This record gives sequence, structure tokens and C-alpha cells, in this order.
Amino acid sequence: MKMAIISDIHGNYEALLSVTEDIKKSEVDKIICLGDFIGYGPQPEEVAQYLIENDIPCVLGNHENAIMNKEALANFNVDAMISIEITRKLISDKTLEFMSKLPANLIIENMLFVHGTPPDSINTYLNRLSDDELSDIFNNMEQQIAFIGHTHDPLYCCFDGEVCDFKMLYPGINQIDPSMKHIINVGSVGQPRDGNSDAKYVIFDDAEFTVYLRYVKYDIDKTAKLIQERNFPKYNADRLYQNWVEVLH
Repeated sequence: MKMAIISDIHGNYEALLSVTEDIKKSEVDKIICLGDFIGYGPQPEEVAQYLIENDIPCVLGNHENAIMNKEALANFNVDAMISIEITRKLISDKTLEFMSKLPANLIIENMLFVHGTPPDSINTYLNRLSDDELSDIFNNMEQQIAFIGHTHDPLYCCFDGEVCDFKMLYPGINQIDPSMKHIINVGSVGQPRDGNSDAKYVIFDDAEFTVYLRYVKYDIDKTAKLIQERNFPKYNADRLYQNWVEVLH
């Protein structure tokens, strides 16, 4: 099975359209979304309706949760809070209903899909956990591989039963060890934070046990302009432009 896994679209419809066009070239069997498809970006309704209309399974992200839970919103920074308040005015009742039914995780065969960390956290950042906390997560994880988002940074952590080791995901095909457990961060479609402004997602091939990290260009200027027109914080637009890492495609 070949699966495309997307995450952290954050209302960036232009990035989503470019990524899904790229996915179509790969003839994947399924697309999974790891949450945070709203927040920061100017077109949350269009993104949500695309997921609904194309029947793309999705898990709950912390930004969807913040739309529905004021206590969760209180933990956000100021720009994120403002973005959620603007987002709430841009989405329909149909989208709110869709969000209310999102599961904390999905399990497909020997794969777990969750926004933050296994088994079902939408808020925990994998890269802030201690070695002991990571080992506990891996030891309690029944699946061999988990896919996450949340940090917007494509990398993975592997576990041999004793030691946890973080590794980078590189553009192109990454061979991962089928004898180990893995937690893989698929990067961000709509708001990358790894120093390169391209939209990012992965394709996982469970037969070859490979993770194909894809970099996709999109019209950043169009999204950035709309962010400002809809009165989102200017920082939301500025952070879309990241060029301090040169990536070979």
C-alpha cells in the first residue's frame, strides 16, 4: 500500500491544491490528514470542504480543538489566538460539525496516525520529550510505525527496543529500518518551519518500507496577500517565506 500523509495545512488552500496535484502523479492508494488544517491561513473553509468532498480521513489537531474548546485556546500565543478568532468567522456550520467528529487518532493495519504524539495526544511535541518519555511511548505503541505532525519539521525517531534516535528526513526516498519502531513527522503542507518554504508531505510505501519526502512549490504570494486582506496577523504571511536552507529537488 502507498499512502500520502499530509499535515498542518493551516488554511493554506493554495498549498493544498498544489500538493494534491502532486499526489495524483504518484497513484497512491489513500490520503490521510494529520490535523491542523485550519489556523494561521486565510482559507480554512475551502481547505475543510476539500477534505470533506474528497473523503480524506483526518484526525483532530490542536487548532481544530481550539475552535471548539476555549480552555484549549487559552494555551495559544497571541497571534495564534487572533488567528483562531478570525478563522471561526470564516468557517461554516458544516465544517464545525466535521471538526466535532474528528478522532484523536486513526489506526490502519500496523500504522498509527495522530497529530501530536502516540497514542492520541494532539498537543504534545515529540521533540520536547525526554529519552525516558520517548521510550515509554514506543514501548506502549502497539503499531510498528506512527505518523505525526504538529512540529512542522520533517524528521523521524526510531527505537530498537533500548535506544531512541532522531534522524532527518531528506527530500526524496528515505529507507527506514523494518526491524525497528518509528515515529515519523511528515512536515507541513501550509506552514513549513524547516527553513524551506515549499509545501511538504510524505508518501509511505509499506511494501518497500520507504518514506518519500516530497517538496512542492505553490503560489506563496497569493496566500500571503490573502492573509493580510483577511486581517490575520502579518507574521502569518511573513513566516511562509523561508529560504535559509537550500534543498536539492
